[in-house]
Amino acid sequence: MQEYKDVIRNLVAQIGEVDIDKVGDETHFSNDLGIDSLRALELMVALEDKFKIRIPEEQLGRFTTVSSLAELVMELQAQNAVPSTT
Repeated sequence: MQEYKDVIRNLVAQIGEVDIDKVGDETHFSNDLGIDSLRALELMVALEDKFKIRIPEEQLGRFTTVSSLAELVMELQAQNAVPSTT
């Protein structure tokens, strides 16, 4: 999971235009870093491109910390790895 966190931390710092040292695993994007909804959408697109996943819009509420995003990315990748029975 640490490699996911490292990639996400770098993306958050880049998109949020903040020093990477300020982005900890539990640093709240909005409250601590001032990342607004537009930047959260930019982050969503960057995550989708980087990890080759599709993030449902209803999951935007989980865009709060590096740890929560790492968990979400891992869940979505696991879902994509399971063959569909339909």
